[in-house]
Amino acid sequence: MNLLIIDDEEYVIRSIQQNVDWESIGIDKIYTATTKEQVWYIMDMQSIQIILSDIVMPQCTGLELVEHLRKKGYKSQVIFLTSYAKFEFAKQAIELDSVDYLLKPINFSALTDALKKAKEKAESFEGYKDYQDKKRQWKRTHQILANKFWKYVVSNKLEKAQIEEEIEKYGLNIQKNAIYFPVLICLFYKKEVTWDETMLQFILENVSAEIFYDYKIMIDAIFKVSQGEYIIICRSLLRYGNEKEEIDDKPFEQYITWIKSNLRADTWCGIGESAILERMYYSVKKLESMRENSLSVKNRILYQVNFIEPQRQNKNVDMYSWQELLREHKSQELLENMKVYLRDLDENEMITRDILKTFRIDLIQLIYTHLSKKEIKAHLLFTNPEEELYYQKALDSSRNALEFAQYLINKAVEYESYISHSESVAEQLKTYIDEHYQEEIRRDDLAEQVYLNVDYMSRIFKKETGISISTYLIQKRVEEAKRLLSKSSLPVNAISIQVGYSNFSYFTKMFKENTGYSPLEYRRKYLK
Repeated sequence: MNLLIIDDEEYVIRSIQQNVDWESIGIDKIYTATTKEQVWYIMDMQSIQIILSDIVMPQCTGLELVEHLRKKGYKSQVIFLTSYAKFEFAKQAIELDSVDYLLKPINFSALTDALKKAKEKAESFEGYKDYQDKKRQWKRTHQILANKFWKYVVSNKLEKAQIEEEIEKYGLNIQKNAIYFPVLICLFYKKEVTWDETMLQFILENVSAEIFYDYKIMIDAIFKVSQGEYIIICRSLLRYGNEKEEIDDKPFEQYITWIKSNLRADTWCGIGESAILERMYYSVKKLESMRENSLSVKNRILYQVNFIEPQRQNKNVDMYSWQELLREHKSQELLENMKVYLRDLDENEMITRDILKTFRIDLIQLIYTHLSKKEIKAHLLFTNPEEELYYQKALDSSRNALEFAQYLINKAVEYESYISHSESVAEQLKTYIDEHYQEEIRRDDLAEQVYLNVDYMSRIFKKETGISISTYLIQKRVEEAKRLLSKSSLPVNAISIQVGYSNFSYFTKMFKENTGYSPLEYRRKYLK
């Protein structure tokens, strides 16, 4: 049983996905859509039994979406969600034969009941489609096996003998002596557009097969290489050779136009050298190398056999001016300078992976050196999953590189501003000590909490509190020990451990130095 969730808010979709026990309901596959275009593609290409849709969305309402689907003959069971308890909405939902109409915030127990009801109704419509579904599933399974086989081939994971064994083992319709050529497609979305990766691959498979077939090109496989990157294994029915002029540009131009118009994405499209099956690994490697050296190219076709690498310009002549702008806290001007630098390279199609690597290294060095002078530990400040994601994506395009720069610079400037108010740092340290005084606390541990060098942290703390960190910790432990001695019957050695001292003798010595009493003397005097 397949389900489609329609909502323009991605966090709502994630919440639904995470808070429903789908296995208990019997939902096998969940698709998601945030725009009406995505809804049309998914409904046209997949069998969807249940739709869970928000009503109020920017492009069109969920009611309008379902009304359109009903006119096209789709019998999916529908559950509507809305933040607005309007009679008109409820009336239209009933007219569209919906299963239920639920208000936000979502009651997941009520949603589960509605989903179970929708599944029961959907099952009554499904009997006559069993044969078609099984046939479709067999075809899909066969395609998955073919994609997996070709992924192994282009990764050089199969020897020649193993290639023949795999073809025989899975009954793959692969011609061992045919001439193939790989196509690498990379998609660049606008920020507001997202696609489910499984659905996206399904769309690309169907559209490419439809477009290329008219030009006597068969699609043997299409599989994901990385986020937004796909390899298409093509086989020409006319046995094309290696020369560019022997391959018709039209199907690829049509493919790029379709992606731009329907998926709202720019495309990098590269065509590799033709080769027999066993040589496809080398053809794909050359194709990937061409991609590394032509990151600026979008919405036109590149042929590996004719590709000339751009002259590299790795040295960044703007580094000194960037250092000065950062030192003067002119972060927006700095980012604008970086934007111009990358844009100029982009417009001249000079962006390569090496250029972006150099930019990333220069950027990190710039930020880390600046923060080091402020005695901030940059390697701790930026150690988190968000930074790692920006770091990895910075090599994909000039836009992603600039986003990484913006992330680093903004965070560095914000933290520099934060520590300039030393009372904030002192309060953060006091809060940490107050919550962890029972544990062993080292100065290095505290420095990591505020991303500062140990000595600088200690100076800030003493400046704001008038005492050292160690004195503050002792005072905190003594105050807690005094409270426990005067208001509880816990043994003194247990109190010693509870306030962070495993050495009872040292606890006794420290307590007397700070109160003038031994722990037992204090208890006799103040126990209530």
